[in-house]
Amino acid sequence: MQKTAMSDFEKKEIIKGILGANHNAVGKHFPIYSEMMNGLGTFNDTLAFSQLVPVLNTWLSGTIASSITSAASFAGAILFPFQQMINAINASETGLRAYSYRAISYTITAWAFGKPIPMSSPQILLNLKGGAYTSTKSIDEYNKVWRETSISVIRKLEHVCIQKKIDKKFLKVVFKALGQGRQEGLSILILKGFEIKFSHLSRQIWVSNYKTVFPK
Repeated sequence: MQKTAMSDFEKKEIIKGILGANHNAVGKHFPIYSEMMNGLGTFNDTLAFSQLVPVLNTWLSGTIASSITSAASFAGAILFPFQQMINAINASETGLRAYSYRAISYTITAWAFGKPIPMSSPQILLNLKGGAYTSTKSIDEYNKVWRETSISVIRKLEHVCIQKKIDKKFLKVVFKALGQGRQEGLSILILKGFEIKFSHLSRQIWVSNYKTVFPK
């Protein structure tokens, strides 16, 4: 039987039960908590919420969170470090950059949902060989940039956990909530965050590949 959506009152009571005396700090950020809790609707259990709420409280406390006003901006704040990673990988050609962005999406998604981390995206490679981005690079070069990107993503995830003093399993719950509890949802959310990295024509190609979803 499908569970009905929780009311705001029910959500606030859950937050109060988890945060105790600190629950008032949620304040103006309640809409973010609410939407993220909706994202766990497929789990909808006390354990998932007890892992999610403290992490949100950590991220949304202090002056640094003043610019985070919605679940979308919260997602952007979490994903921003990964969106900047490509600068370190130095994939200058559009096709390589696009493949590296796909590696970021798939690696985070696999990590969050406890799945084996894909070593490549066969369908995207096939599309590239078919002329997407007019690529001149070899398959070996694409495999190399995927491998380097994936390793860097895992290191970055571990760094975020240490920096924010967040248990790895709790951060995974946050990513699951961002994807509305679905692997495909999280993967596409991350892919969409890279749209601004492309010129108009390249962006059209990038968006057209959303039909290829994790882990293909």
